Amino acid sequence: MSEEKSENIIENTTIVRIKERTKNMLKELKKRKSMTTVEAAVLSNYSLSYFTTFILNVLKMLYKDCLLVSRGRITWVCEDNKEP
Repeated sequence: MSEEKSENIIENTTIVRIKERTKNMLKELKKRKSMTTVEAAVLSNYSLSYFTTFILNVLKMLYKDCLLVSRGRITWVCEDNKEP
């Protein structure tokens, strides 16, 4: 297997794991429209430092049109019918 292909597999696996682990947090965020990064980290079962330095960046990449992050708050800005 080529090095590039194995890197893509690892990257895709990581993204799938992050999506699965943050699914409940995203559902709650969609329902409430806004929450703090502390609440999001707890709901995702990640440490706050790991969540704010890595996981939040991945989520912003995946849901760039729907997530607004500012001053320790995460806000869901898409319509209700848009799936997280």
